[in-house]
Amino acid sequence: MGVALAVLTGRALAGIAPLNSKTFNAVYRGEVLLDTGEVVRGFIKDLDARQLASELLVAVLGSRLDVRVPRGVLVAIGTDVSTAFHQLPHGNGRDHVAFCSVDAGGSTIAQIISSPDRVSSLTSLKASPGLGRMYGLDTWVANTDRHMNNIVLSGDGYAYLIDHGHCLTGPNWTAADLDSTARYTDKLRFWLTPRLTVEERNQAMADVNGLVGRMASTDVQETVTEALIEQLCGADDSDAVVGFLEGRVGQVSTMSAHSLDVLL
Repeated sequence: MGVALAVLTGRALAGIAPLNSKTFNAVYRGEVLLDTGEVVRGFIKDLDARQLASELLVAVLGSRLDVRVPRGVLVAIGTDVSTAFHQLPHGNGRDHVAFCSVDAGGSTIAQIISSPDRVSSLTSLKASPGLGRMYGLDTWVANTDRHMNNIVLSGDGYAYLIDHGHCLTGPNWTAADLDSTARYTDKLRFWLTPRLTVEERNQAMADVNGLVGRMASTDVQETVTEALIEQLCGADDSDAVVGFLEGRVGQVSTMSAHSLDVLL
């Protein structure tokens, strides 16, 4: 393709096991042998092309914008490992393709909320470096599903954003849905913003504004190419994503201020 992938590639190893928790798509936990020779452990998801495109897009953007997103891996699932994957056939006609989010090593906010250490853990989340970048990135990519199970507070004190299949307005997005000036559902506004003080909201807004500067210098066309959106969704939809992201950069500060309930 002429462009080095920002996401990793590899093959799932035997022994992957389904998660017991209810999820939008089938999710398995297990090990992946990367093409680099490294073995990583993570969460392997059976996704359709559009959700996979969204996951890859955010994996690339996270690395470019210094937003904590777990490493993403494009994974081949052999029939000797599992016959349960079905959404995206591999080009070899035998295997399937899935997405692996490398384990960030922590607990989701939903788990933290239900724990005895709830208060101090939420304090740690609010103190996580770059808290406002969550608002900024989600606004840019129109993530409609940042609920409490989609943020992991890692042992290193950082909040990691996971599960991005509902970006670009939703899991079944089309080019017609991508209006760069539209305000989409932002769940952070309803469960996280009320827990932030005025000072914390203002600091988060400063983080957003810093992120917007990096967005403006990001080569969106190259990013979308690296995320394989044309191969997964077609040239027209790939072009629509480029136009959406480029046109939306100028809206991120205003829309994030609305989500944070602060005045610009």
